Amino acid sequence: MQKTLVLRDLVRTHPVLHKGLISRNAKVILYDIFTFSCMNCQRFWMFLKRLHTAYRKYGLELVIIHPYEWMFEKDARNVKRALKGLNITNPVILDPQRKLIKELGINFWPAQILVKDGKIIYKHIGEGNYKQLELKIKRTLNIYKKRVKAPDRTALNSHKNKVIQSSLKKDLGILRAGKKSIFPTEPTYSKIPAVYCGKSKNKKVFCNDGLPKEFGVLHTSGACRQTDECIISDGPNSCISLKTKGNKVNVIAQAIGKKKSLLLARWSRGRKPREAKLRISTPKLYSIPNASLKNGTLAIFAIRGKTAIYSFAFE
Repeated sequence: MQKTLVLRDLVRTHPVLHKGLISRNAKVILYDIFTFSCMNCQRFWMFLKRLHTAYRKYGLELVIIHPYEWMFEKDARNVKRALKGLNITNPVILDPQRKLIKELGINFWPAQILVKDGKIIYKHIGEGNYKQLELKIKRTLNIYKKRVKAPDRTALNSHKNKVIQSSLKKDLGILRAGKKSIFPTEPTYSKIPAVYCGKSKNKKVFCNDGLPKEFGVLHTSGACRQTDECIISDGPNSCISLKTKGNKVNVIAQAIGKKKSLLLARWSRGRKPREAKLRISTPKLYSIPNASLKNGTLAIFAIRGKTAIYSFAFE
C-alpha cells in the first residue's frame, strides 16, 4: 500500500481540473475521494468544506481525487459539468482508470487522506469520523502548540500602534481556533444503504411480479431491461417499483439520446397518493421532490424518452 502522496507528482501524471487554484503555501493537504453522482460523497463534501473554510488560513489545502463508479463518470466532460452544478471549484485530480486509488488501497468512497510533507498521516474510508479528522488537522497544523497570552481587550482596542494591534488580534484568533472546534460532537448522518439497479450489484430484480415486499428488491414491468450497471426504462408502459426508507429519495439517472426524458414518480403518504415529475438529462443525482417515504412504496414510470436508472439513495 502506498504510504506517500506528493501533489506535484500527481499533477504531473494525472489530468487535473482547476489546476490553477492549487495553493503553493499548503502545509497539509486533505484529499477527498469523491465521485460526483454519489450522495454520500456530496453529503461528506459539505462537512469537508466547513473544515477547509476554517483552517485554510493556517495552511490546509483540500483536493478531490475523482475515480468512477459508473462509466459516465470516466468522461471528464461529465465530471466538469457536474462539478460546476455542485459549485465545486477546488482542484480535482481525475483517476478514470482507478489506478491511483488502487495504489492507495481504497475501493470505497467517500474516503479521506491527510498528507504532510508527502507522507500519509491519516486515512479514513466512508462517512463519519469528522471530529477525529478535525482534531488531526489541528494538531498537524500546530494550532494547539502556539501559546499566546490573550491580550487585554481594553489595551487591544486602545493600542495606538496599528501593527501591534493587528498582531495581537491575530494571536487572539489563534487562541480561539485552538479552543473552539467546528465539530465539538460527532455529526449525525443517514446510514440507509443504496438500492442498485444493475446486474453487477443487484441480483434481486424481478419482472412482472407484483409489488415489492422487501427493501432492496426491485420489481419491473413493461419495457424495462437490466444491464450490468442500470435498468433501461423505455416507453410509457415501463415501471420500476421498490420499498423505500428515510425522509428523502434520490435517483441516479441519465437520459439516453439527445433529448431529455421524463419520469413520473408516484407514492402514497398516508391515504393520499402523491406524484412528481422528473426531467432527466445529463447523468447525475436527481432528487424526488417532497417524497417522504418512510417504509413506503415508490413507483417510477417512464412518460417520455429512454432513461438509464442506476441506483436509488435515501436520506
